[in-house]
Amino acid sequence: ENAEVYPFWSANKRWLAVQYSTIKMDSSSSGVTINGLGLVDTTDLSQKMVPIASLGTHIHLLGFSPDSKLLAYMDSPEYPNALITLLNVETGETVLKLTINNKMRFSNAIFWLDSDRFSYISDGRIYMYSIGTKKTSEVYPGPGVKQFTEYSEKGYSADWVLWSPDTKFAILSIFPGESSVANFFTFNMETKVVTQLAQYSATPLGFSAD
Repeated sequence: ENAEVYPFWSANKRWLAVQYSTIKMDSSSSGVTINGLGLVDTTDLSQKMVPIASLGTHIHLLGFSPDSKLLAYMDSPEYPNALITLLNVETGETVLKLTINNKMRFSNAIFWLDSDRFSYISDGRIYMYSIGTKKTSEVYPGPGVKQFTEYSEKGYSADWVLWSPDTKFAILSIFPGESSVANFFTFNMETKVVTQLAQYSATPLGFSAD
């Protein structure tokens, strides 16, 4: 057996979430990966790591909310469906279970906009979920979005999204047809305008802090 451990810290440095993978050799010698998740409260290091998800082959840790109160993880036992779970790390309560269509097999399926809202992609559409109101709204290609590019007019769906720190802009990527080159677009949340940014064979790293 071989084991790999991936740590994730909360913003307040109190909580340490751990995703661990154990590779067991099967009869074909190709190996079977079994994932698990655990949580450590670093204010009491005498306590052992608390398991927070059953072992399975499709578990991915998605990270903490900005206020360090919620931890998100995803399980994808039945492709293309995936189950996103939000856990209150202080109480151990499950705050949300959300099923999405994860046909693009994202390991980073959600993006926190703030401690109440996160965006996610389901079946090529971008949605925003509010924990406070428990409501989902479609962001792209939702109502009022002005699709000025040949790709969006043809109905190609988004397969990746990155939000600016102020959540006013997003970068979308679209792979038209079978192309291996992604077409990147900027999306203005206020004007609902989508404009083409560039074509890349790689993914942009992110926005500057300002």
